[in-house]
Amino acid sequence: MRDKVSVIIVNWNGKRYLERCLAALVNQTVRPHEIILVDNASTDSSLEIAHRFPLVRLIALNQNTGFARGNNLAIKAASADSE
Repeated sequence: MRDKVSVIIVNWNGKRYLERCLAALVNQTVRPHEIILVDNASTDSSLEIAHRFPLVRLIALNQNTGFARGNNLAIKAASADSE
């Protein structure tokens, strides 16, 4: 039986790394159960990049709430059957 792992990414203007990060997660031999991306009101093209990955569940915030709050929001949104 495979573990059901949720990957949480909290992003703010991370376009420099985001596409490579998401592509690596999606192309793993064993994919995560879910990928949750919390975007803290980025002003770069992060949202456009995230939309290219249909497996990513995007939580787009209207303001930068910080890293810890972004993680807490993602944990609350994570699937109940994730490990």
